[in-house]
Amino acid sequence: MKTLLTLLLVFLGSRSAAAQTTPCDSYRFTNDNGVTEISNSIPPELADRGYSCIKDGKVVQVVPPKLSPTEQQKRDRDDAVKKAAKEAGLPHQRSDEELGMLYAMPGDVEDARARKISSIDKDIATTRANMESLKLRKQDLEEKAADREREGLSPSTDILDSLENVSKQIADREQELARRLLERQHAVDQFEFDLDGMKRLHPAAPREENTGDPQ
Repeated sequence: MKTLLTLLLVFLGSRSAAAQTTPCDSYRFTNDNGVTEISNSIPPELADRGYSCIKDGKVVQVVPPKLSPTEQQKRDRDDAVKKAAKEAGLPHQRSDEELGMLYAMPGDVEDARARKISSIDKDIATTRANMESLKLRKQDLEEKAADREREGLSPSTDILDSLENVSKQIADREQELARRLLERQHAVDQFEFDLDGMKRLHPAAPREENTGDPQ
């Protein structure tokens, strides 16, 4: 009796383990006539077209269609372009998964855009203010150098060194301003991509057209 009970438990346990490891109860796929079909098996020649795995009445896995070598090469090229654009900070269309990780609704895109553009605009204003201050400093130094020349004297080493230093700082600020303006435009374009993507994922949600005026 004990042996029979042990065997029964082993049998039930093996069935339970098999049930847990069985990937699909049924498969949903499109047959040769273009009709969606659900079956406990799928013909191998149709599996390459893609199918859904169903377990306990729910879709637990979606297998995409198998790509041809040409399609695979195109996808690899597209992925490489997107990766390069992303690494360079260029605007690009995010995947649905990326959008879902960043936002819940289109309104979240608009809120994030407002915060980001406001932050960049503050940096632009600070850079411009610093640049104007440096230009005034340079003008003052140039006037002092001119005064000494009118007196028949050469500009002092301190004045010349200060002029060189201020000129370099102005050039640095000009480059920084150019980067900030480009960053702002990239941010506006990226949020436009994101907003279009979220609107597609949530078509019932309203959209506000307000990207702000370029500086």
